[in-house]
Amino acid sequence: MITTVRLTDLQSLLLSHASRSDHHAFEPLPEKLRDQEARVRLSLRSLVKRGLAGVHTVLPEDGGPATVEVLATSAGLEAIGCEPTETTGAADDSVLPAPGADEVAATNTAAEPPGLSTPSAATPVKPGSRAAQLLELLARDQGVTITALSEATGTLPHSVRAALTGLRKKGHAITSAKVDGERRYSVAAGQ
Repeated sequence: MITTVRLTDLQSLLLSHASRSDHHAFEPLPEKLRDQEARVRLSLRSLVKRGLAGVHTVLPEDGGPATVEVLATSAGLEAIGCEPTETTGAADDSVLPAPGADEVAATNTAAEPPGLSTPSAATPVKPGSRAAQLLELLARDQGVTITALSEATGTLPHSVRAALTGLRKKGHAITSAKVDGERRYSVAAGQ
């Protein structure tokens, strides 16, 4: 029985791109995807979870710092109809080794692919924008409720939630907690 792997357009594009590189690496990304970092991160994370990509820690021979890269697995290549061969290094179901590395450790479940962890610095927002207004309200000591954010910005609660999600995707550490039966959202000062 043949199993069909369902892929999004972006996942197919990423796997196709990786299949054309010497050792099936996803990076460097194609030019047209470089401005879509959040979407690419989510797609790569999904590919790793499904075993269609793997995370490699490469320890260089010269003792320099280890690097981490995401590589397509043979299952990932087969999902797009690319037959792995001995010459491509994708003959088995394991994560493909990086060429020239003296040690490669496959860590599909323990490590996050590079760039998939939360960004260390939040993307700045335009001064005077709705996002800037939300961040200012979220910086209050006690936090703020969705209702208060909705009233202050003049938008509906579902739009406020969507804007909060957008701020999270841009790297802002937005937290929520129930205080006296009300959900209150906040962000660290200076974000």
